[in-house]
Amino acid sequence: MERPPTLIPRQLLGGLPAALLLPFVAGLAMVIGDDHVEPQLSRSAIFTVLCTAFLAVFVAVTWRRRPRAGVFAASHAVVWVPLVAVCAWQAVGEAIADQHPIRCGTGLMELMALALPIGGGVLLVLGALLGSGLAHRRTNGVLRLAAIGAVALSTIAFAFAVPRIGRPDPDTYVASLPEVAVLNVDSEVALAGRTYRYVLSHADYPVPAQESASAEPAPSRAEECGIAGLAEGRSLAPTYTGCPTVHVRMDVGHDLAIVEWPYASSRSRYETVAFHPSNGERVSLSPIDVADRIGPPIGWTLGAGLGALFGAAFAFAASRIRRRATRFEGADAKHHGAGLVELASGETIRVDVAAELPVGDVILARRAETMPTYRTTGAPVFGIALPGTLEELRNARTDFAASLDAVALAAAALGATPLVVARMIGLF
Repeated sequence: MERPPTLIPRQLLGGLPAALLLPFVAGLAMVIGDDHVEPQLSRSAIFTVLCTAFLAVFVAVTWRRRPRAGVFAASHAVVWVPLVAVCAWQAVGEAIADQHPIRCGTGLMELMALALPIGGGVLLVLGALLGSGLAHRRTNGVLRLAAIGAVALSTIAFAFAVPRIGRPDPDTYVASLPEVAVLNVDSEVALAGRTYRYVLSHADYPVPAQESASAEPAPSRAEECGIAGLAEGRSLAPTYTGCPTVHVRMDVGHDLAIVEWPYASSRSRYETVAFHPSNGERVSLSPIDVADRIGPPIGWTLGAGLGALFGAAFAFAASRIRRRATRFEGADAKHHGAGLVELASGETIRVDVAAELPVGDVILARRAETMPTYRTTGAPVFGIALPGTLEELRNARTDFAASLDAVALAAAALGATPLVVARMIGLF
């Protein structure tokens, strides 16, 4: 009767190292998924993989001494799900043209990294509260159902996204459009009955002279590259070699034209301007505007698939351990030392496999019984001897299964969240 009150503090301490290390796992995911390395790498998918691996190692290290500590560790991972959801919502709302995209699969993790003292403390408290709620064994059924539900949700989200995996995603939409023109200065292109010309403009503006207060302002000339014909101009800063070459792409079905040119500091990345070629009106293009042509981010689809796979594997392992625990057959006994064991019936026998165990409660698993002969009477022969009681053994194994269920819940929930958000918003 005294065990439940002491279970929570002891297991809380066991899960605390995982809670403290999770922000570093998130930081590693941000580094690996840096947009400058590969824009299509989803930080949410990377975080799901790293977090699942971290929790698996944590459970493997702690399950013998604290088999339920994995529940607390995974609870701290589960409370990251709302943050991932907010980040996914923010990423879906970001423009894919006419601004510099900062897309991570979960964009606000950078903000979280900057707000670690406050945000990390909030997540720590929420994780501790969730872990405390799942501390007692009577919640094992709820945890198991939650894990199965998360795996099912992740699988369904993945199944809905797979048919669109052949479509361009928000990161590759612009590159997938056909190129209709390549413009240099003083060249033009006709789009939807309007002509757009790439021009180099000059502007004079006064700069106050520095020699004396009475000196006349000296004129200075600035050069700007731009597309004439747009309702609202967008200037391009010329490089040392002049105005950059621009590429014009078209999405006829959406009355969209996109002008792109290389970043001044990067040859592999591009700045873009999107507009309606029929009237020259500039637009800030978001994924929702072209949802019928694109699919969800490839990284999100992969993350949901991995979350479902990892979650199913851990849930299956938990189910097997739980089944074996309930089916384990053994007998409680008292070990008096040197292999002498007192059975529940009061009979004392020698059990060789128990000789190395400490004095006290032991569990004996029966293998066979010896046949009576003229020298010996029939007696049970035990091939397995374990320390503790049968109830403690079953509790330890069901606690271990609960830890695996918790890891399954965390992996599937983290993997599915971005796709679920995209589906709710209407991206696919």
